[in-house]
This record gives sequence, C-alpha cells and structure tokens, in this order.
Amino acid sequence: MSKKILFVCTGNTCRSPLAEGFANAEFQRRNLNYTAESAGLAADEGGANEKSVLVAAEYGVDISRHKARQLTVEMAEEAERIYTMTPAQAYLLRQRLGNKKILPLTDDGIQDPFGGSEETYRQCAKEIYKAIQTIGEELYGIEACR
Repeated sequence: MSKKILFVCTGNTCRSPLAEGFANAEFQRRNLNYTAESAGLAADEGGANEKSVLVAAEYGVDISRHKARQLTVEMAEEAERIYTMTPAQAYLLRQRLGNKKILPLTDDGIQDPFGGSEETYRQCAKEIYKAIQTIGEELYGIEACR
C-alpha cells in the first residue's frame, strides 16, 4: 500500500490540485511508493479552477477531473506528511491537529492565484512544480536508503 502525501490550500481548486497532480506525476516518474491527495481548509463543491487545469496541462499533467474537498481529521491522520501552501496554514493545522508532519510547501509560501491572470497561475505552478521536484528528490533519497 502506498504512503499518502496530502497537500492543503484554502479552497482546493487552485494550488493544492496543482501540487497533487505534479506530485503524482513525480512519484510515478521516480517509481516511488507514494500517492498525493489534496484538500482545502474552506473547500466548496466544484472542480479545479480552469486556469489551474490549463497550466497543469502545460506540464503534461491532467487535473481536469479533480473535485474539491474539505480537509478532514481522517485525511490528516492517514497522511504520512501534510504540505500547506503557506506557513500560516501549517501553523493553523499544527494547532488543530497536533504536531503531525505538517510543513509549508515553501518557506515563503505560495501566493493564492485565485482571480489572477493566466500568467499569475503560471508563476504559481512554477513555484509549486519546483517544490514538488525537491520533495521527489528527498523521498527518492529516503527510499534508496531503505
């Protein structure tokens, strides 16, 4: 059974679906025994933002079938690690859930592109993609040592 990595943002329509899609592609490329999922702190029903779908496709990743979902305690408990899009979100989750492996995806955070231009989404995707590459390298190193 694969280990779960959970990505969390606010609405689960822009940033965390990108992270989930990029991570699953990275895990598959590196043949890692991990699966990425995503959720939101304040998610409503709906799919991934159309601009997120567009920029993910530019990386060869299809997130068009993504469905937004609210983060639950069960999801958090099942995850090996949880990455948030901002340090503030990581702090909030640590307060709510205890000091489980909850980390911001980047030290400076990933700005929410919601309502922005396609270029704003591209910049967001670029930052997320780079962070996912780093996580992939780290997990690959951990797996190689086992």
